[in-house]
Amino acid sequence: MKNIKNCIVLIILSIFFTSCTTNNIVLENDYFKYVIAVTGTNLKFVDKVTGTDYLDPITDSKCANILIDSVKYEVTSLSLEGDQLKMEFGETGVSVDVKVIKADDRITLKIASVTGKIESWV
Repeated sequence: MKNIKNCIVLIILSIFFTSCTTNNIVLENDYFKYVIAVTGTNLKFVDKVTGTDYLDPITDSKCANILIDSVKYEVTSLSLEGDQLKMEFGETGVSVDVKVIKADDRITLKIASVTGKIESWV
């Protein structure tokens, strides 16, 4: 019984430290790994078969942009809560919830809700 309690404590601590030490969001399946910073900056898009990272290491890019009155705004904040990506767009007051649907060979992102007025999702 003591060993079981120790194992449970270790599992809880490992989950706690894993979630506290990373500031990145990882979307992955059997074929690719997509890593995004909580600021919305794309960090990696790796083909798991070849190990090739297809993101340009020199040019920063964001995972989402919106248009308001023909002005482009980048995502400023990103979090993953369950299967929902929560995106914030700074001073615009716009927030977007995106449902993440995972499958073995793909990940589908579906806009679940938008708060605020936008022209388009870029």
